[in-house]
Amino acid sequence: FYPEHFLDDEGRYRSSPYLIPFLIGRRSCVGESLARMEIVLFFTAIMQRYRVRPAPESAAKKDDILRGHMGSLRVPGDYRLIFSRR
Repeated sequence: FYPEHFLDDEGRYRSSPYLIPFLIGRRSCVGESLARMEIVLFFTAIMQRYRVRPAPESAAKKDDILRGHMGSLRVPGDYRLIFSRR
């Protein structure tokens, strides 16, 4: 990887007609918008049918869960939930 390929003489970004990032053009996922809508619909259906609350042992560790694990991404800690029908 050579960043110089994407910089002009003054060090500013220069777009290249040969670089096509993923998620645009013919490389984009056709079903991405459908998948996003389905996730919202599934989550909404779960929240309408169930009452969600933390398990007693998880409630005590709330600060640890919110702190999570740092890496290239921030990952929340393990958390147990109780789903009960409304």
